[in-house]
Amino acid sequence: MPVSDLKSTIDQSTVISSLLNALKSEHKLHLSGVVGSLSSFIIAGLTTHSSTHLVITDTDEQARIYKSDLAVISDFEIIYFPASNLKPYDTNQIQDSSLFVQRSEAIQAIQAIQATKKKLVVTSAEALFTKVAPPSQINEVSIFVKLGMEIDPEKLREELVDQAYEPVRFVDQPGEYAMRGGIIDVFPFSGEYPIRLEFFGDEIESIREFDASSQRSISFLNEVKIVPDLSNLPDANKDSLLSYFDTDTLVWIKDSPLVLSLLEANFEKARSAFSEANENDSTPETLFLDKPSFYSQLNNFKDQIYLGAPPPFTMHEMSVRSNPQPDFHGNFDLLKQNIESNSEQGIKTIILCDNDGQEHRFNELLGASEPHFNYQLRVQSLHKGFILPESSLALYTDHQIFNRYYRPKVKKRTYSGGISFKELKDLSIGDYVVHVDYGIGKFAGFKKIQVKNSEQEVVVLRYQEDSLLYVNISSLHKLQKYSGKEGTAPRITKLGSGEWARKKAQTKRKVK
Repeated sequence: MPVSDLKSTIDQSTVISSLLNALKSEHKLHLSGVVGSLSSFIIAGLTTHSSTHLVITDTDEQARIYKSDLAVISDFEIIYFPASNLKPYDTNQIQDSSLFVQRSEAIQAIQAIQATKKKLVVTSAEALFTKVAPPSQINEVSIFVKLGMEIDPEKLREELVDQAYEPVRFVDQPGEYAMRGGIIDVFPFSGEYPIRLEFFGDEIESIREFDASSQRSISFLNEVKIVPDLSNLPDANKDSLLSYFDTDTLVWIKDSPLVLSLLEANFEKARSAFSEANENDSTPETLFLDKPSFYSQLNNFKDQIYLGAPPPFTMHEMSVRSNPQPDFHGNFDLLKQNIESNSEQGIKTIILCDNDGQEHRFNELLGASEPHFNYQLRVQSLHKGFILPESSLALYTDHQIFNRYYRPKVKKRTYSGGISFKELKDLSIGDYVVHVDYGIGKFAGFKKIQVKNSEQEVVVLRYQEDSLLYVNISSLHKLQKYSGKEGTAPRITKLGSGEWARKKAQTKRKVK
């Protein structure tokens, strides 16, 4: 039973239907009795009620757990807004720029909600505590470019410099740009990949995302929004992230007493630090979210569901009958007895395994599934198991069975192949390099050449008889640093001889 089928099973339970019916009249609900990752299934189950959801936990760690679970369960786009981890008014701390990039990425994705909808945002009180620039200010300072748009490349470069983008030879991390003739590469402070803008005169002829290591194109775009470093924007008019959401957003709050107490404690620390800070610093009210303001902004949202510990105010109460996954402490005899007991009650046991090896291990130790011993194994990972008698479902996780620490899974797109910029920068003149189409040559440095009235930078490879091959940086995925037997020089390929093509064909035949 895949996780999608588990979601369908829980979607058909009275838990979901009761919540949907209650929201028609009672717009603030406290749902008790929810254990383990069942809360994530319930959140995913109510996506039919609202196209935008905001999940608020107390700590960043809890937010990451929800993000990981919901990414497995829901087909919504999951946006995680992390904490900045900055201590108020501490001028000696080292800032983690990657967190500012993640926050910028999340803000841009949240702004795009209006156009595409179907978004699920996960954050924490720790993250909400540090205010952000309002949407209007971010739009004002961002650079918008579209396919076919006419703009002087030099003017665009000046705008990037004004936004504190650093000029480099090749972009490698957020906040950098590179200009080569009719091409401008920009690694924005938001987005997973850098952007390549190709100009024909003053007209933007192509916009595409590319992988910084291999230069391989990821996707072609019609338009792009280049966001500046949001941490450098003026403090005036800053507001909490809540100001980015429409009133029809369904807000989920996990353990609201902890959320409120954390906001209150952090704001008191900020107030105390401010009293010892430079008198020219912005006030805590300008930079940070306090508990009364959080209360006030929550009232802007029509529908709110509180999970876990009851909120410190009265609202409509609902309860779910669910049980936590039992403690087995790695004892397979106890696990077998539990599966048999579940089977007698008509409850099917699903065990989620973190990897194929774990699945194989469970198969060997548990044996075949029988009507009186009804279980299934699936390679998947969720935070915590639970038992939902109403749906005749017991969902267990292998890391709980073995009392292992759970680390939230973060999915990243990866691309392999080709020489990386770091490897390219480390090459010395004369190092051997392999081109997938032309064979083994020697690295001869970089050169700027004219291509279609545009100056472009290329990698120069030297072959037999001093033949030169120019490789555009957009084709670096075709290059590899040569690795052969140490101390033995390879045979340089002769361009145009067909030698490399014959060698590749011969190798293919041998492999086949």
